[in-house]
Amino acid sequence: MGGGGADAAGRTLPAARPGWQPLGPDPLAPVGLTADLLLGPLFTPEHGRALLATPRGEEATGVAGAVVDEDPEGLAWLADRPGNGQRTAYRFLLVEDVAPAALPALVGAEDGAELHPPMTLWDARHASRSDGDSGVRTRSSYDDKALVGVGRAGPGWSFAFDNHPQPFNEARFVSPAAVASRHGRAVVVWGEADQYGGGALFHLSVAERGEERYAFTVRGNRCERFGQIPQDLDPARLFPATRDSGSDSERDGVRSGERDGGLSGEATALAAIAAAFRVTLPRYALDHGRLHTFTTCSWTRPPGPGETYVVMSFGPVTP
Repeated sequence: MGGGGADAAGRTLPAARPGWQPLGPDPLAPVGLTADLLLGPLFTPEHGRALLATPRGEEATGVAGAVVDEDPEGLAWLADRPGNGQRTAYRFLLVEDVAPAALPALVGAEDGAELHPPMTLWDARHASRSDGDSGVRTRSSYDDKALVGVGRAGPGWSFAFDNHPQPFNEARFVSPAAVASRHGRAVVVWGEADQYGGGALFHLSVAERGEERYAFTVRGNRCERFGQIPQDLDPARLFPATRDSGSDSERDGVRSGERDGGLSGEATALAAIAAAFRVTLPRYALDHGRLHTFTTCSWTRPPGPGETYVVMSFGPVTP
């Protein structure tokens, strides 16, 4: 079950609870669902209380117990910045007419790569930090391979989502949308709060049949754009605090568009992208659920002549 499937199950289960019938006299509720590898993480404390509060048997009315909707449709929820400091940045790839299991063949870091077993993104990242059994971890500025969770992003679309990307590198960034669009369209979105004083960032790039069609990157008081951008996705409309000036736009007035490290217009842009491509991402599955994962090809180009890079290795401390 992909991330989108788990999201749909989270909405289907509450409606089905009143019709549950025990196999014997002892079970009082379908609590076995909480031990399921993929469905178990969907049961928050709110879901658990609703599960126990739903009448069954002769008392069943067909109305499930109320539960908080933790999976809003669309993409705009990504603009919410949790108070605990999580998700200060995100990036994701959407691919049309390709199943989640086929994504590693399109944008995987290695030939023949396959999806890893389902796990939370936090667990997947922790597992990937160790190189074999040595416990050695390496990080490099040479490339920017993303560990992504995958699933369904709506009818006909699959997603690959990274909730902990490296900082956006404007000079060396290469959108994976072009290589991922071999069979149709592909969309890349990158959002980043202002963490280092350079301004918050929002990037969109869209490719079709192996060719990038249009893109824009809003960073602080600048907006770089490429290609014929549809009116509904025009950054001048989505980010009204910017004013186009060729390929470089300037912020009107003071930097009033940025609030609390975020970017004014981010939620509007995400909603417009969701509407334009009819896509959605499952919030709860991405934040808490277990997803299949894989590592993508680099989102940056190799260093050019005269450019340097750093490789850092971290190993276990020995006495």
